[in-house]
Amino acid sequence: MKRKVGMILALICLSTVVFAQEPPQFKLSAGGGMYFDTGIPMWEDAEGAVIGVGGFGFFDFTYAEVDVGIGYYRLTDAEVYGAALNLGVLLKYPFDFGSFAIFPLLGARFTIPLTQSYDGNSIDGFETKDNIHLGLQGGVGMDFPLGNALYLRASALCNFDFFAPGEDPGDDTLYTIGPMIKVGIGYKF
Repeated sequence: MKRKVGMILALICLSTVVFAQEPPQFKLSAGGGMYFDTGIPMWEDAEGAVIGVGGFGFFDFTYAEVDVGIGYYRLTDAEVYGAALNLGVLLKYPFDFGSFAIFPLLGARFTIPLTQSYDGNSIDGFETKDNIHLGLQGGVGMDFPLGNALYLRASALCNFDFFAPGEDPGDDTLYTIGPMIKVGIGYKF
């Protein structure tokens, strides 16, 4: 019992370092970068993976990041290719450690397919409005200063993408689960 109480007190003392920091000042910044995205299909009889790569631009409002990107994706078990527009919002709370800042991330992303082809041929009846996917994201990000106003941003996220309302997934609701790595450069105003 004494050991458990001692461990709890030690944990409380160590965690006060995080809460002893001053709240972050509100700052605006913007930037852009590249992302790598992969997902394991979760529907019945699915094989392979969905792999995506693209670019994005972001606006940072200290406690939120809004990003817009365009990417190229491929389903590895079939010759399905496409391009998509990504719109995302991530909530964050930065902890500044002087030489870098770290922040938890939680948010949502809409993936809006622009084109889709199978074996090099466009898919008949493909409708963008029926294939918009909502994804929930969570992870961690870090900012590394590169000067007074420039900084390097790296983020690691886990995506949970859901089936689009126009798709017929049967009993499945989860489309893919997988990691996303984002790296970019930002400028603080």
